[in-house]
Amino acid sequence: MIKRILIIVSIFVVSLAIQILLLFSSALISNSTIVNNYKESADFLCERQVFFELNEGINASKIDRYADSILLNIAWNLDKDIESILLDSYYYTDYQNENDNLHDTVYNGKEANTQYMRYWHGSIIFVRAMHLMFDLKQIYIINAILLIILTVILFVSLIRNDMKIETVSLATGLICVGVWYVPLSLEYTWTFIVMMITTIIVVHLHENDFLLMIEFLLAGMITNYLDFLTTETITLLVPLLIVISTSFKNISKKSSGYDKKADYKWIFALSVSWAIGYIGNWIMKWVITAVVTGENVIPLISGHIEERLNGEINNMNIVQYMIQAVGRNISCLFPLGYGTIGFICAIVLILGYLYVCYVYHGSNISSHSIIIYLLIALVPIVRYMILHNHAYLHCFFTYRALLPTIMALCFIAAEIIDGRYIGNAILHRRKS
Repeated sequence: MIKRILIIVSIFVVSLAIQILLLFSSALISNSTIVNNYKESADFLCERQVFFELNEGINASKIDRYADSILLNIAWNLDKDIESILLDSYYYTDYQNENDNLHDTVYNGKEANTQYMRYWHGSIIFVRAMHLMFDLKQIYIINAILLIILTVILFVSLIRNDMKIETVSLATGLICVGVWYVPLSLEYTWTFIVMMITTIIVVHLHENDFLLMIEFLLAGMITNYLDFLTTETITLLVPLLIVISTSFKNISKKSSGYDKKADYKWIFALSVSWAIGYIGNWIMKWVITAVVTGENVIPLISGHIEERLNGEINNMNIVQYMIQAVGRNISCLFPLGYGTIGFICAIVLILGYLYVCYVYHGSNISSHSIIIYLLIALVPIVRYMILHNHAYLHCFFTYRALLPTIMALCFIAAEIIDGRYIGNAILHRRKS
C-alpha cells in the first residue's frame, strides 16, 4: 500500500511538472510566427456574436465563442516568464465584447490588463502550436475529425470486447447531448476528447485495478488542466460506468458470498483517484501562483466560487433556483429541447422506456446494480444543484454532463428487461 501511494504521489508531481513545462514550451513560440493565422481567427470570431444559436430557437445549439475568444487572448499574451504562465493575463474592456477585445489585441497591440488565473488554461498549448499552421476555423474542423476518429475507435473497442449494451448506451447518450455541436467550440471539446481517450483505455485495462486508479488520477488532472468548468464529470463517470458494467457481467459467475460492499469501495477508490487529480491539480495551481507572485489569491478564488454557487434571477429562492437549474439542463437534451415535435417525441420515448421495462421485465433483477447506476445517474443532477447559478446560466453547454445519466438509465433498462421476452414478441409478430 505504501509503495502504491508513493507511486501515485510521484505520478502526480511529475505530471504537474510536465504541465508547467508544456506551458513554458508553448510560450517559446513567437507571436510573429502565428500572427497571420491569429488575424484570420480574430476576423472569423468577429463575424458572429460571442453567443449564437446554430439552429434558431434551440438552446442546445447555442455556440460559445466568448470563452474561445478569451482563450485565444490568453494564449496570445503568454510570455516567457513564470508569472505570465500562472496569471493567464489578457486584454479586456467592459465596453465591447471579447471577440472585439481579441481583435484589438492582435491587430492593434493592446496589452493584457486583467488576469484569469483560477484555471490552468492548459489548452493554450494546443492553441498556440496549432496556430503555426491553422486558423481557428480550421482548428474546429480538425477537432471534429479527431472526435470522429476517437468515437469510431471507442465503438470498435467496445464491440470487439463484446460490450453491446455499453455500445448502445454510449451511442444513445451522445445523441441525447447533441455531440454534433461539440467541435464548434473549443470550450466544449476538451472534456469530450479526454473522456473518449480515457474510456478507450478503460476498455483494455478494466481488469487491472492499480493501472485503472492511475488512469483515473491522470484523467482528473488533465481534465482540470484543459477544462473551463463545462462538463468535467463526464471524464469520471463515463469510463466509470464501463468499469462497473463490465464487472457486473461476472456477478452471476461468482459465489453466493459475493461481497457487494467491494463494489462500492472500488467505485469510491476510482472516484477518489479522479478527485485527487482534479481537485489537487486545481489547488496546486492556486498554491504555486500564490508562492510565485506573492499575492493572496484566496479572495479572488472565493469570489468566483461564490458567483457560481449563488445568484439572483427573477427573485427565486434557493430551492426554486436549484430546480430551475436542473430543469433547464434537462430541457436541452435531444429531442426534448427541439421544438414541439421534439417534445412529443421525447414523451413517446419516455413512455416507451417505462412500458418496455414494465412489460418485459425479468425475474432475476439485481437491485444492487440498479442502485449503483442510479447513484451515478444522479451525480450530474447534484452537480447542477450545487453549482446552480453556473448550471442555470450556462445550461446550453452544461447539459452535456447528463451523458452518463442517459447511459446509466440505459444500463438500468438492460438490467430490468429480459431480452428473451422481446425476442419472442418479435418472432410472434412476424409469424402473425
